[in-house]
Amino acid sequence: MAVLSALLMVMLLVIVSFSTDLGGWYVQGQQQQATADAAALVGLQAYDESISDYVAGAGVTSYAELSPAQQETAEHQAMQDTVDAIVAQMTANGTTFASSTTIVPACCLPPPGFSTVVLTTDDGTTVTITRDPQNHMSVELSKKGDQYFSGVLRDAPTVIRTGTAAFSNCGATCSIPVELEPPFSGFAAAGSGDGFNPLIYGDEVWTINHHVRTPGEGEIVCMDMTTGAPCTPVGTFSLGELQTGARPVDFIDTAGGRLFFAARKPSKEDTGIACFDLVTRAFCVKDDGWKNLWDQKTTTDFPAVLNGNGPFAWTHPVDGLQLYMLNQEGKLKCIKAYDIFGSCGSKNTAAEGHAAMPDREDTPSIINGEVVGDKAYFTHIVPTGVMFHCWDFLEEAECLEWSTPSLVTTLTGTDEQMLTHLRYDAFTNQPNGICVTNLDLDNNACFDFNGNGPTSVPGLSTAVAILDNTWAGDTISWQGKRTFFAGGNSNKTGCWDWETGASCGTLTHDPGTHPYAYTLLAPDCILGLGHGSTYFSFDPVTLSPCSETTTETTINPCTCIDGAARWGEMEVPQELTAKIQTLTVTVAEPDGTLVVDGKDLLADPTIDLSGADPMASHLDATFEAESALNPDGSPKWNSPIEIDLELRVQPTLTG
Repeated sequence: MAVLSALLMVMLLVIVSFSTDLGGWYVQGQQQQATADAAALVGLQAYDESISDYVAGAGVTSYAELSPAQQETAEHQAMQDTVDAIVAQMTANGTTFASSTTIVPACCLPPPGFSTVVLTTDDGTTVTITRDPQNHMSVELSKKGDQYFSGVLRDAPTVIRTGTAAFSNCGATCSIPVELEPPFSGFAAAGSGDGFNPLIYGDEVWTINHHVRTPGEGEIVCMDMTTGAPCTPVGTFSLGELQTGARPVDFIDTAGGRLFFAARKPSKEDTGIACFDLVTRAFCVKDDGWKNLWDQKTTTDFPAVLNGNGPFAWTHPVDGLQLYMLNQEGKLKCIKAYDIFGSCGSKNTAAEGHAAMPDREDTPSIINGEVVGDKAYFTHIVPTGVMFHCWDFLEEAECLEWSTPSLVTTLTGTDEQMLTHLRYDAFTNQPNGICVTNLDLDNNACFDFNGNGPTSVPGLSTAVAILDNTWAGDTISWQGKRTFFAGGNSNKTGCWDWETGASCGTLTHDPGTHPYAYTLLAPDCILGLGHGSTYFSFDPVTLSPCSETTTETTINPCTCIDGAARWGEMEVPQELTAKIQTLTVTVAEPDGTLVVDGKDLLADPTIDLSGADPMASHLDATFEAESALNPDGSPKWNSPIEIDLELRVQPTLTG
């Protein structure tokens, strides 16, 4: 029994001794793992920064642009920097090295090769640092386990632990150049003649000389809004023999890249519609770019020149974009925009043959109108006043609820001081009627969309009476809240606020501007064109020059050496604050999923894209900026600002 007890005691001592060493080896493994993980990460960061610095110093934008010899040099230097960083970190934690840290040139082969360096510490730990073809940085620590009691049974095992960090940026310099365009403040147009409507096509603004009576004198003018200079390579195009109206509608089909306008051809003694191709920079090929619609033998009366107007654009639910031309007799012609000059019908409106509408085929006068939904509300200036009537495009007939034209005899006076515009509800901001405001006699008349009227807008005529001065231009409405009246010869723009039912101020333009017509350049910026061939802008709330602008750009992922694409962070330079008082960015994936939503970049310049879908081919970024203002209210920012955004993807530890 005593012998058995002694044997059991010996066995118990052996087990306890082995367990003690086993526990020590486990702790040693944990320590080595923590050291290897930390070393791999710091080594990866050092390698990444070294490659990036080399790429930048070589004057290229990515690692792939380096020559094979440059890649080898970059790899050697990067591995040296990696070793230095790892040794520095381990030394700071109490480890000392017996061997030199010099890298042997044969150690390093650029991707897709291996780069390996082996070091030995004073305590016998072998440190193997490897950058593999998959662009992982691994640090292996190998050391024989400490042994106290288990030596009688076996030799101590070698404890091996490896930490691996994955390359995210791979040394690529991922730069995204962005040019922030300043707010549009205006410029003088090139060319001769007298434009009327500003028509936007991309970064270009087009206009057509109006009331051109002498063949060969008229032009179509294109200006580049980003430079304030004529479009390249040519900025002006002759109208040839075409004559144009005084208060033209004009229309740009942005999808088709074509410009349509009313024009008369003296050689044919006809008025019709002209088509100019904005892509080829020439009149449309079909019919030499002009389609006759009705006879007009003379142009003796000024200022109208033409006996018709248009095109009034409407999109048919099946046939697509259609353009309507209306002549002074009340005859309506329909043209298919996508089958240039193909007819989609000819109708006589109820105004045709009306007692107030004598045969005016050769007596040009002013026609205008507004398209709302599937209906158009037209106004004709006739000898005894202004004729109002409605046309239903979908039904191809007079509006059911307004089948008889309405004549307002109190609207008399100078043709060019009668401004057609919509009336808006003060609470819903939706249009609810059509009006003509007479600057000459300081009165106005409106009809609702059912033809009820006429009624007047109290206070409107008094508010815009300051614009009375021989001739005026057109109007534009903004968000159903305000309508702006081009004062023409008065050199002023008047403002009427539908929500308050009162004037919202008067904008006095630079001398010689004489505003004609407007268009919406941005949600909060109106672009105008004046008689003096001058473009200008104003904020519809403050009536000061526009100070906000939007820039859209595409961000591509950072491409690693192994071809993988990854997202990370980028920063906007803070020096922008000298000219910009607000700057926000919204970033979305191609399907519209938001990655960054309206972030204030002046408060925090970092744009974090790490949450983007790794499979996204690109991201769409929209920068919205507002210029700082001078004491006189003009924007300080008046030239493009170029910034270079560098996409940096932080390394991630995978082992």
